[in-house]
Formats: sequence, C-alpha cells, structure tokens
Amino acid sequence: MASPACPHTIVTTDIVGSSGGGRARQAYLDEVHDRVLATALAPFAPVFDRRDGDSATLAFAPDVAPARVLADFALRELVLALSTVNAVANAEHQLRLRVAVDHGQTVVERPHISGAALTRAARLRDAPELRAAMTGHPGVQIGLIVSDTVFETIVRSGERGLDAGLFRQVPVAVKDFSGSGWIHLPGEREPDAASSTVPASATEVIINVGTLHARDSVFGVRHA
Repeated sequence: MASPACPHTIVTTDIVGSSGGGRARQAYLDEVHDRVLATALAPFAPVFDRRDGDSATLAFAPDVAPARVLADFALRELVLALSTVNAVANAEHQLRLRVAVDHGQTVVERPHISGAALTRAARLRDAPELRAAMTGHPGVQIGLIVSDTVFETIVRSGERGLDAGLFRQVPVAVKDFSGSGWIHLPGEREPDAASSTVPASATEVIINVGTLHARDSVFGVRHA
C-alpha cells in the first residue's frame, strides 16, 4: 500500500559550475557538498536525503515548521557550513549552491519521493533567472529561490525574522513549469556597497558571508 501524502518542506540543491575543471575538482566539490549538507542537517535529523551526483533532494517532515527550514536551515546552518569549507579553499574550489525551497503534499517511500512540490522545487532551482543571478554575483555562495507558496505564507509574514524586502520576484519557465519564484542572495552587495559608509545609526546590519562566525545570525533576517 502506498504511503499517504503529507505536507513536507522540500529543499533541493545543485552545485554551481560543477562540470568544469576536471575530475579532481568535480570529486572535491561533490565531497564537500556532502560534508556541508551533513553539517547543516545535523540539528534537523532525521531528514529524507537523496543525492544525485552534484545535486541533492531533501524532505523535511511535517513536524518541522517550514519557517525553520527556510530561516534556520537554508539561511543559517547551510550558509555557515559553506562559509567554513570555503574559508580554506582557493578560488577554483569554492563551493557555490543554487537552492530552492517549496512546501506541499509529498509522498515519501524511501528511497523514493514524489509530489508536485518536489517538481516545482527542481524547476525553480534550474531557473535561468537564478543562474544569471549567481553569474552576476560571483562572490555569493548561495543563490536561494522560494516558491510563491513559501513566500506568501512564510516570508511575507516575517516568520522567524525573515525580511521580505530581501527577496525579488522573477518569472520562471522551465520544462513543464511556468510561474514565478522569489530570489534572495545571502551576502549580496551592490557593486559600490563595499566602498560605502554605513552610518552608526543604521538599523540594518550588513554581514559579510566569508567572515561570519556567529551561529545565531540569520541571513535574510533584518537585524535591529
């Protein structure tokens, strides 16, 4: 008998530029990708976790709030784990990820998984707009895109301090999916931001991903 569909939060990741640089670089990025996910997922275990070469599919159970998956896993633990491994890697071996998040009815029968949210997350992750955003911001380690559902029910309401102003809506048309997604690049800076001065009275803290060490900071959250 097939397992019943239950509301899961789906996260899918893919390594940016994994096919270039030869087999040794590819193997390194795959190994580091696995290590980063294992570190970031530790506080949330058990999680459905399927690896497909340079990509991964994760399904967080119904008892894990979607807001925790987005704010605590994707925008904190994953960013911090990436920052740690990239701090000791040269430019050629920097691990960069495209990450998509959706939520919906999903059937999990290990090692298989199915559901519309899974398909939507995969299509969002492969959106040309997200690829272009990562190309245009080579210093950014994570390119995050969330579905309309996640944005409207979690981000817009500011759950766990999420800042809707840091997300921008983009059209997405990939294979059989046509809709929109919301992109956020944690640590993104405008070209002239590095030379600008932030007033002491500023209410928003600008965080450099490469030098962050505080585990209680959340990217995508506006700090007062």
